[in-house]
Amino acid sequence: MDEMNNPSASLWAANRAVWSQYYPVPVPCPDSVAVVVKLCSHEDGFVYAECVTPRGRYFISRDENIAADLFSFRRETHQAIVQETDLFFLLGVGLGYRLRAAWETMEASQKGHVVVVEQSFSLLDAACRVCDLRDLFGSSRCEWIVGDDFDHEARGRIQKQSWFGARNCRFYWGYQVAEKGGQPPYDAWADALTRFMAEERKRFLQRWPEWVQRKKQSASRRHRIAVIYESHADPANEKMPAFPELLKTADAEVVSISIPAQGYISQTYLMQRILDTDPDELAWWGLPMGKWMPPEAAASLPIPSRMIDSQRVSS
Repeated sequence: MDEMNNPSASLWAANRAVWSQYYPVPVPCPDSVAVVVKLCSHEDGFVYAECVTPRGRYFISRDENIAADLFSFRRETHQAIVQETDLFFLLGVGLGYRLRAAWETMEASQKGHVVVVEQSFSLLDAACRVCDLRDLFGSSRCEWIVGDDFDHEARGRIQKQSWFGARNCRFYWGYQVAEKGGQPPYDAWADALTRFMAEERKRFLQRWPEWVQRKKQSASRRHRIAVIYESHADPANEKMPAFPELLKTADAEVVSISIPAQGYISQTYLMQRILDTDPDELAWWGLPMGKWMPPEAAASLPIPSRMIDSQRVSS
């Protein structure tokens, strides 16, 4: 077997070392969702897993032709990207085979973003013994939601990161499912999350034209300037840049809207930030006016915009 397919303690250690740089150390699963995973060699050189849970027993990659499945899954992912699908939810990490196939396809096309949803840390641990996932842990095209609280975490990110603004969103299982037994109820969860995203999008699409109309009709007594810039810092450690003195006038309040340079940014992300800050003017710091917005939304902005030379920012 090659290193990708051989359950390896050294590969596990290498994967976990990179994982810990980006994500908190996993915590034990509650007994209700704990998975006991046994890795076994497959005839074709791949690895399969026997998973035992309180809900029952199931297998991952035992009865399938893995090479053929990965060929088909790469083709399906590529076709979805061609059809302007920019957000993929992978339901279950499996043993990492489909995940790597999807991620490599997105990297090759420089399009797409995958969100891995996995309820069990035991299965993530198993995948780390089978596949080299180091590039994925630090990739801006891959995001992870792991643990029993995956539903709450996913809904929070959808709202905070405006994932509901994806042009197209698709859900795929992270492995072939021949029989559904003890697996998490990902299908029902995907249906519920699809409805949630549709509701959030509908709510946003109501708020935006209301805000535009209100700004056109009202004359604000205050003057709030929102400075829009791209941020390369860790959000937890980010500090608001020192904006040019020309913005710091007695009658102006300056607020910031940062666009993360890493990770998935939907077409509604900036629009949602504008709604949240409710500015009277936009200042694009080192960016062309209208970047990160749909052209029709940028053209219909009811407030003035201007560009700022980022070189004029004091340190």
